[in-house]
Amino acid sequence: MFRTLAAFDDDSLSLAGYARVALSLFDHWLTEAEFVDCRRLSFDMAVESGMRAEYLKEEALFLDFYRKAFASGVYCATGPSMTWFPGWTDDLQAVVVASVREWRLMDVYCPSMRLRVMGGYDRTDLLLLERFAPRDEILGMIQDSGLFAL
Repeated sequence: MFRTLAAFDDDSLSLAGYARVALSLFDHWLTEAEFVDCRRLSFDMAVESGMRAEYLKEEALFLDFYRKAFASGVYCATGPSMTWFPGWTDDLQAVVVASVREWRLMDVYCPSMRLRVMGGYDRTDLLLLERFAPRDEILGMIQDSGLFAL
């Protein structure tokens, strides 16, 4: 379920049984100039820049995607153990919010979607789809939530 990954390049992920999709707020990889100019890459940065309200609207897009993707339950790596969330709960939302805000990055596995999610930085998370994951359904949920697959 939670395979240890030594590398995150496409070949290594393929050998581990995964296809990589980057889930992003942005429709492209940011250029260096865009990265430097963006004042809402993290919650703390947005608050410091007076962009909290805009950040929260964008955060809601991630919550919408994860609420759909995790509806049938997920395992969440919590240190050396795992916690099962049987569906979208307040506790699971707290895990997702902490990850999206880059306070504590999540590592969750959704068996029904054959999907592992590793929280990331700069408004981009890593989705690892197993070989028989419903790729088109996942990509559709990303698009429906107003996010992008890179």
